[in-house]
Amino acid sequence: MLVPRLDILGGYADVMRYGRYKNVGICTWRGQATGLAVREVTDIVAGMLARGTELYSFIHLVPNRVPLPDSEAREGLIALMKQYEVRTACAAIVIGGTGFWASAMRNAVIGLRVVVPRSFEYRLHGDSDEILSWLPIAHSKRTGIEVTDHQLKRVLAESKDWQIAAAS
Repeated sequence: MLVPRLDILGGYADVMRYGRYKNVGICTWRGQATGLAVREVTDIVAGMLARGTELYSFIHLVPNRVPLPDSEAREGLIALMKQYEVRTACAAIVIGGTGFWASAMRNAVIGLRVVVPRSFEYRLHGDSDEILSWLPIAHSKRTGIEVTDHQLKRVLAESKDWQIAAAS
């Protein structure tokens, strides 16, 4: 049996790295989402989606204590979600950590949801394992492409390994 591997599509400095597994895009943050970083995400997503017509699911992993996205980043993320609404099956945002910082980051992410289309399922989580109970099923139902919970757990762990490497 082949071990699922994340196909790294790009990144921005030491702030974010973007990968893909099948038709699931995973953006792993370890620095503040700025306008420049989000422009890079937008370019990567545009290139990824230019290769076909299938729907994609998107996951963003945000670790504890990363500064809140700046206003240019928030505007860019809203534009990105609006631009690719018809190509989005599911979106999951994982905000690690607890306390005031985590509440502020969750509120910022919830604020984005208020102004973006509701044509896709969008969920906020405190841990990446929470995604495993719904995304594989919802993703398969919307896209027709199977990504098992085992496969997704493996590529999420690979993403988090990169994120943790910066802290060491």
